[in-house]
Amino acid sequence: MSDLNTSGETDPPVWEEHAKECNACCKSFTMTRRKHHCRACGRTFCQTCSHHKDVLPAQYGLEGPQRTCDTCHLTLQQLRIDENPDEHPPKPDPVAVKQELLEKLKPLLQEPEDTWIRKVDKNGVTIDVKKLANSNLVCVRASYDVRAPLAKVVHVFNDKDAWKKTQPDMLKCNTLETIDDNSEYLYVLYNVPVMDNRDVVAFTTICEGSVEDPSNTEERVLLTTSVLHPLATKVKKTVRARVNIGYTRFTYRKAEDGSHITTVTSIQHTDPRGMIPPKLVNATISRAGDQLRTMIKYMETEDVEYAEVAKGAGNPVFPKDTQPVAEEGPSKPKAQVAVV
Repeated sequence: MSDLNTSGETDPPVWEEHAKECNACCKSFTMTRRKHHCRACGRTFCQTCSHHKDVLPAQYGLEGPQRTCDTCHLTLQQLRIDENPDEHPPKPDPVAVKQELLEKLKPLLQEPEDTWIRKVDKNGVTIDVKKLANSNLVCVRASYDVRAPLAKVVHVFNDKDAWKKTQPDMLKCNTLETIDDNSEYLYVLYNVPVMDNRDVVAFTTICEGSVEDPSNTEERVLLTTSVLHPLATKVKKTVRARVNIGYTRFTYRKAEDGSHITTVTSIQHTDPRGMIPPKLVNATISRAGDQLRTMIKYMETEDVEYAEVAKGAGNPVFPKDTQPVAEEGPSKPKAQVAVV
């Protein structure tokens, strides 16, 4: 929670002294990772976690934009939205966002296997790519087995602390808004060597079943796509990338020896925006295999607490009134997902 003073009191925040690490990312301060005080709450942060500039309430007695941390910035931005809602974009409708993503996914998942081109096949990880119509960017599909229960694998995929340990290029991941127990809007910032950093504002939801098999309770899917959210303000020297399609399918089975196996298949179509050299794109795809193996090892060996039932239970991929049904005869059209 934010320690921002919005109650009208006149006492300034007490500045934290002698801090050894950032209050947000917990990274130690060094000669290159300098400490900064959030002018709203007084706590210390690194540059990455306190890069915002906000005008503080009058009781602070500070004129002009002041440095703020991520949490205080979100609080101040919400105050601005509440005071002048017409000056900000509306919040996205999660039902409509989900339905639009499903409409993109359905034809992609039905395309022949030979339209994919294998790029990586090493140590149990395969990565395939394919060109999509009306796009110069390839769609990437990764597949691998994790020797761990479904609930644990899904938990790690939704654990932001685990992301920090398995995704070295991720600088931060913050929840902008929680929609329900399975869905939220996220802000994620990535480091891009030699170029401007990239950030993403996305809707994400974990569902029971899959697009291919909606009634399978031994499966989960993680749906992700970019959105325009009023709490996600632009960041200086950062390019906002776009996730057009994010689909990760988790399928559970038991091996002959009784051990747990969760097969993960991820399909991503992302536009990094800006001028990205082809060599960098190719290097990113090649390096993805190593990063996935790091994540697999973490999921298989790390001792983490997780719920007995995998997250997403009771949250169907398709709304009940739009569940796909089998064709009953040549005179009946194929069932389609309703567009909200």
